Amino acid sequence: MRVAITVLVLGLFLGCSSRPDSGLKPNAQGEVRLVALYSGVEGVCLSLSGDKYGKFERYLDREEVLLVTDIEMDQIISELKKTGFLNDVSRSLEVQGSIPPLAYTLCVKERGEIKELVFWHVKGSEIPEYYLSPFARIQARSDVLERIIANNVKLK
Repeated sequence: MRVAITVLVLGLFLGCSSRPDSGLKPNAQGEVRLVALYSGVEGVCLSLSGDKYGKFERYLDREEVLLVTDIEMDQIISELKKTGFLNDVSRSLEVQGSIPPLAYTLCVKERGEIKELVFWHVKGSEIPEYYLSPFARIQARSDVLERIIANNVKLK
């Protein structure tokens, strides 16, 4: 009986994965690289092949895909790494007992590793400009991306 319950619970957890990797297309080197930026559940994913990051499965229709080149993806990920993205931590929310502000999430998937940072629409907890600047330099444009950048710049 315990084994059956354990298998059932594990099956439920595995079935509720928020980002299934099956079906993602690798680049020429055989790796999947995606960079996504979300404002609540609305987001934009920078992709080499049209794949979505898929952080919120129920809201995939609210995630835009911007196709970028290998060179642009290399530059974005490299610049994020140089500014300390991999060692940074999500911002904690100091406001308690009220409606939380809008959450922003910056996600990077590279070489099978995923890193996500959460920021808040509150002065001092917004996305730092050094994380936003790589997005401003890409050729592809998106209203969602422009709005996220503008909303974070206003807080500074």
